[in-house]
Amino acid sequence: MKKGFFVTATGTGVGKTVFTAGLLAALLEKGVDAAPLKAVQTGMSGSKISPDLKKIFRASGFNPGKSELRLMQPFTYEHACSPHLAAELSGKKYATAAGVKNAEEKLLKKYEAIVVEGAGGVLVPVDRGEKTLMADIIKATELPVILVSQPGLGAVNHACLSFEALRQRKIKIAGFVFNYAYAGGKSGLIEKDNAKVVEQFSGIKYLGSLPFLKVVNRKTLLDAFDSMAGVKALIDGV
Repeated sequence: MKKGFFVTATGTGVGKTVFTAGLLAALLEKGVDAAPLKAVQTGMSGSKISPDLKKIFRASGFNPGKSELRLMQPFTYEHACSPHLAAELSGKKYATAAGVKNAEEKLLKKYEAIVVEGAGGVLVPVDRGEKTLMADIIKATELPVILVSQPGLGAVNHACLSFEALRQRKIKIAGFVFNYAYAGGKSGLIEKDNAKVVEQFSGIKYLGSLPFLKVVNRKTLLDAFDSMAGVKALIDGV
């Protein structure tokens, strides 16, 4: 059985990358030899290294080997837009589920576990012709999903719709987390109730909340993850 998780979200800009960095840092701190994989990266802006991977490396303390970096970013595109359009605008081939799966399997020959970060949400289009979605890439990795959501208004609808799409494809869901960076640290009645309602109506486990962090680094992330009981339980099981 493959070890690791696929981190997706209810949409773009919800905080997948920060959560992925924290999850990787927590696994490494636990003594698990884990590595990151950015399934599809858009918005490269001339960089040779995925901007999201840069953040993950810096915040988690992970240092990749040069030969492994290519596997950790199998599909990269210059333009900051949906993967299918980014591929078309750059004149590159579309990302494929098989390509991501191949990178994952090669990394798992070297590492004990893997944390894969998607692009955007569950139903983001990846290949216009084949009608491939991010969900197809998620399914191909055979990893349980952790869904990252903002905690405020709209969270219930966005999270539950994402779960329905994943369940339709028989994808295992490990749970969901709220990222309070996108609520300015606010944790009021609505936010607290949303966590209960999403869990109640979807039947998916609430793993905890990532608090608002003024500074994002390995220490602040490890401290934050230490307070997330559900995530800690998942890490203990790896």
